[in-house]
Amino acid sequence: MTLAMRGKAVSPVTSYLAIEPGVRPSTEGLEEAGGGGFGLGLGGVGEGGFGRGSGSGVVVFDRMAFLRQRLRQGWERCGGEKRAARVSLETTRAEIVAVVATIENSTPPLERCLKDAAWGVMLPDEFHEEWKQWSFDI
Repeated sequence: MTLAMRGKAVSPVTSYLAIEPGVRPSTEGLEEAGGGGFGLGLGGVGEGGFGRGSGSGVVVFDRMAFLRQRLRQGWERCGGEKRAARVSLETTRAEIVAVVATIENSTPPLERCLKDAAWGVMLPDEFHEEWKQWSFDI
């Protein structure tokens, strides 16, 4: 695990299970992150307010709004709300696999806190692409 983490072959939340291609790994036990770990929670369309209407009247989950709101919450807990920050993420289906944070007047603890907040975001099923990049200001 140490070698894989140093080589950036896996993320802090990557599953180490060998499974068949196209089968999503189980998220059992991840919904309730206990102790002093991660776990910023999930937000559904109705519960989290991340839906937006489409022309057909169907509510579409706004994934960018979801990510921005979750990271903004983490950023506020880090004490960085008075500083500008830009976050770039990569996702593969239901997990975040890469995090880059650029912070105005940054300090190592503040940068680490924001990255930890990003790693702790649990993605709902609406994140279904094999791989996607996201970049936004918080």
